[in-house]
Amino acid sequence: MQNYSPPSDMDEDEAPVKAKKGKAKKAKDPKAPKRTQTAYILFGKVARAKIKEENSGISQSDIMKMIGAKWNAMSDEEKKPYHDQASQDKARFESEKASYEQNKEEEQAEEEPMDEDDGSDGGDQPADDEDLDDDDEPTDD
Repeated sequence: MQNYSPPSDMDEDEAPVKAKKGKAKKAKDPKAPKRTQTAYILFGKVARAKIKEENSGISQSDIMKMIGAKWNAMSDEEKKPYHDQASQDKARFESEKASYEQNKEEEQAEEEPMDEDDGSDGGDQPADDEDLDDDDEPTDD
């Protein structure tokens, strides 16, 4: 602590300066379908398991480098099975997305009529017995 010097964005007596916050992230719908996986990702899953099996104790960054090198060294014919799987996954996603959006629209359509008629008497008028409070009456000042 003897050699400690505060960061340049704060003085000794001041609290640290907070960074500006960006826009809040939109919450994800847990019912939404999972995104598609690319051919490379599908290959990476298979290759990662093999590389870990062959080289125990290797770091994740080294595994990723090896996967990338293997992918780049592969011919188009060797990549074809992974591209086929990716296209099947894309078709799965499109069909799930279409049914998800249809269900979402149906749910919104069911909710809309309820919002329009919420059982109130309409308007912002107070009920007859709440028209005047003691403070609202005119005074003789």
